[in-house]
Amino acid sequence: MELNEIVAMNIVELRKEHNWTQAELAAKLNYTDKAISKWERGESIPELATLKQLAEMFGVTIDYITSPKPKAEKKDYLLPGIIKTNRILITAISTSIVLIIATIVFVYAAIYLEKYLWTLFVWSVPAGMICLYFFNWRWGEKKFTFYIVTVFLWSILTAIFLETMQYNTWLIFIIGIPIQITVTLIGFLKK
Repeated sequence: MELNEIVAMNIVELRKEHNWTQAELAAKLNYTDKAISKWERGESIPELATLKQLAEMFGVTIDYITSPKPKAEKKDYLLPGIIKTNRILITAISTSIVLIIATIVFVYAAIYLEKYLWTLFVWSVPAGMICLYFFNWRWGEKKFTFYIVTVFLWSILTAIFLETMQYNTWLIFIIGIPIQITVTLIGFLKK
């Protein structure tokens, strides 16, 4: 078996394990889906830098992508657990920075402006979800996207409602219903 066929077989296997389409993988790598298709047909091989990026994205080594082997040997090629742990910690730290910023602004406003802007903490939830969405898109699993988008939607509607409560804007939550239905249907569509 030639190297281009081995790489093709392994990329297809890994992409399908992650339930990604060729277009989704292409977007993550900043390539076209036609390039991914060529790799998967064995017509070309990704450059070394791209192989490294693929290996990191799929949580395996470059050796895994370039070696013929049965699936049972996969454990020999998995990235060390420390990398996965670090990715989780980087995501958690980045998301918590949003809460730290909200706390600093709250304390500053309470001390110097004598205003208690407690809604900043509510606004920090959708901001944190944006951060979480980015890291989930980069390193995470597609199945969590639904939950992240759902929390983002309802927390932003709650934040808007709390800011405009004096105008009796509770109907804003009705806007969330068709959006939530659409998000749910999109989740089923991609499977």
